[in-house]
Amino acid sequence: MYKNKSLSRKQKDSITIIIIGILIGLLYPTLDREFNDLGKMLNGPIIGFICSSFLVLNEIWYKRPIFRHMKFITVLVYKSVLYSTFYVLTIVFVISLQRAIENNTNLISFMGSDAFYNLIFKEDLYLIVIYGLTANVVFILVYQISRKMGQGVLWNFIIGKYHRAREEERIFMFMDLNNSTEIAEGLGDIAYNKLLNDFFFDITDSIIENYGEIYRYVGDEVVVSWKLKKGLPNAYFLRAFFQAKRVIHNQREKYLESYGLVPSFTAGFNYGKVIVGEIGEVKSQICFFGDVLYETAKLEKSCKKYSTDNLVAKSLLNLVAMPLIFTVKDEGRVEIEDFEPIDVSSVTEK
Repeated sequence: MYKNKSLSRKQKDSITIIIIGILIGLLYPTLDREFNDLGKMLNGPIIGFICSSFLVLNEIWYKRPIFRHMKFITVLVYKSVLYSTFYVLTIVFVISLQRAIENNTNLISFMGSDAFYNLIFKEDLYLIVIYGLTANVVFILVYQISRKMGQGVLWNFIIGKYHRAREEERIFMFMDLNNSTEIAEGLGDIAYNKLLNDFFFDITDSIIENYGEIYRYVGDEVVVSWKLKKGLPNAYFLRAFFQAKRVIHNQREKYLESYGLVPSFTAGFNYGKVIVGEIGEVKSQICFFGDVLYETAKLEKSCKKYSTDNLVAKSLLNLVAMPLIFTVKDEGRVEIEDFEPIDVSSVTEK
């Protein structure tokens, strides 16, 4: 059994980014060998902390839905300009405040003095700004590309983690939109595509916050995986599903107004061994191969037969210290041609 984790995914990612920001901020005065000037040594990590906190608020805690309608290059330029402007103002403010304290004066008086003019136009402030902006643009570019490729995919490509295929044990969730054929016929192709985009966008945070890795989209279906150490504690793989249900319910007015319906979905859950490896020279992908994918897809397709919106392999549930918010109901077994039958249960949230 796996125990609960104390920090959420958002909290861990936030702490990581802020620590990286502080270290990047500390790097500049270290390279400039300002070891004997405490004020200058402190400026770097303070600036790094403020700027990385601003980034965390915008990228993790407060995401603007408008970005989903923007092209990749538009988002990149917009964020680069926004963050760069904030970073420049932060750099000037922090250094000016430090100089004002050193000169025993207030910030307003310092900014009206010759010392401030010298700081802006005659010292190496421009190098600090260039350093900060370069770090900002590189981070935004890598972050946006990483989001487009999927969680951890870019990093795995860089370090070559799956350059040679390896075996892993993973949890899988196959989540499928209900009545997709009828919906597509009623809405038309373009409106249906927009519905899918809105649906996948709205449920993404539910998956990411619960440590899920989006493997791929297949038509109206999304395939999500978890490593056991990520998905089992606190039953995160189940929480992702039920959190997604709440998100769609909370957005029901938007869907009714835009499409005349509220999307519903079913999901199958299973775990097992898969082979993970890079495939392809052009448009390379990290792919999973194993019977568990086929089995999980069959569990999802069997939800209708059992009149439930989810089916979970009992072998998976046996690994989980089930939170009290969930109720488990035995549903029998799913017969899969050429495979062993799978004992399944459905889960409801209290």
